[in-house]
Amino acid sequence: MRLKERTLFYRTPGRGVLARSHSYYTRRRGGQKLRMDTTTTCDDNIHSLQRAFSSDHGLTWSEPEQLKVKEPAPGGTRRWHVYPGFVDPQTDRLLTMVMEGVLPIDDPIEAFRWWTLRYRVSLDGGRTAVVDEPVRQEGHTAEQPFEGVLSGEVGMIIGDITQTPIRARGGAILVPINLTVLGPDGCYANPSGSICFLDAAVLIGRWRQDCRIRWELSDRVSNDPRRSSRGCLEPLSLIHI
Repeated sequence: MRLKERTLFYRTPGRGVLARSHSYYTRRRGGQKLRMDTTTTCDDNIHSLQRAFSSDHGLTWSEPEQLKVKEPAPGGTRRWHVYPGFVDPQTDRLLTMVMEGVLPIDDPIEAFRWWTLRYRVSLDGGRTAVVDEPVRQEGHTAEQPFEGVLSGEVGMIIGDITQTPIRARGGAILVPINLTVLGPDGCYANPSGSICFLDAAVLIGRWRQDCRIRWELSDRVSNDPRRSSRGCLEPLSLIHI
């Protein structure tokens, strides 16, 4: 393998600031792509987010557009973490997962149990969303989206870009996620004493005709804190073909 070219894609704004950029196709055919650039520091918060669009496979990009990553809210600070999108190969719908939370403490680690999830569906390559709503099972609320999940006690988390949606052969959308755990007293627990200790599960989604998704949650996968200091951190879904 030989390096043919080296191009700076996104420049860090300064020392001590991590610049991260993701680009991905937004339609099942053609050269339309969306690019998201973020910055973060040692506090592990997202400090800035901008997006740009390309119609030629990423050769050229539109002028970056700044997006909001936080705002004041009753009870703390509302934050969003937006993840790279997934194009359903059958419906051509772009699905974007968003981690959202009103955090009493503006720290992503200390506030694990307050995180919830949203999803957005776009039909125009990510420029607009025809659906933007909480991930929840029918009959449940945004605060208690599934049985055994409750904002402030058991949070839903997407950790990194490995936790991307995939489509099963039967048409279901699978999204691996993490869940915080409770101790014997029914309160948030970290049995390993590490930075975090999380269970894993899979969101199972099925498309509705109105572009919304009917969500269910799989059983949890847990780990012994004596064998894994972070439990089942950042799971990955695989399909055998």
